[in-house]
Amino acid sequence: MPVFLVGHSLGARNSLTAAAQFPELFAGIVAIDFCPFIEAAVLDRLEDRVLGGDRAFESLADVEAYIQDRYPLMPGSAVVRRAEFGYEFSEGKFRALADADAMRQTVEGLRADLSQDVAAITVPTVMVRGELSTLVSEQAFSATQALRPDLNYVVVPDADHYVPEEQPRAIASIITELIERVTSHPQR
Repeated sequence: MPVFLVGHSLGARNSLTAAAQFPELFAGIVAIDFCPFIEAAVLDRLEDRVLGGDRAFESLADVEAYIQDRYPLMPGSAVVRRAEFGYEFSEGKFRALADADAMRQTVEGLRADLSQDVAAITVPTVMVRGELSTLVSEQAFSATQALRPDLNYVVVPDADHYVPEEQPRAIASIITELIERVTSHPQR
């Protein structure tokens, strides 16, 4: 039975690729804050930031302060969750669970051309951008719209890259609307 696939960031990239390669598996896709045409300079800054995150902290409060400073729009509850589940206490310090080399490789993989996959998508798709996104620029989002004007595009106000955590109700509404649209007018 086809499913709806929702992905954020790398998950959005993977969702778009999966939909292009296996359309029979999906009833619809919501791709949040990732698209083709992300500028190389943006990915360079992301790589620098990711590699800068490989550091040790004295306390969980220090981790939370670091996360909140890095992501100022992120709600406090999300910051606490990220600190609690994304860091471990080892050898007297808190360190990120994510391996720095794996994160570097992930950013490198984000540089691969996604435009052919997006061009090949045949299932209903909603592309979402946080209005204040530091990853998906207005230009990258516009170029994606030019490539696939038939897809749905939503810009979520008052959200940076972390749209699901910063504006969860908006994301829930986008997902619900897609499900209702597809299930009330099946294309298959």
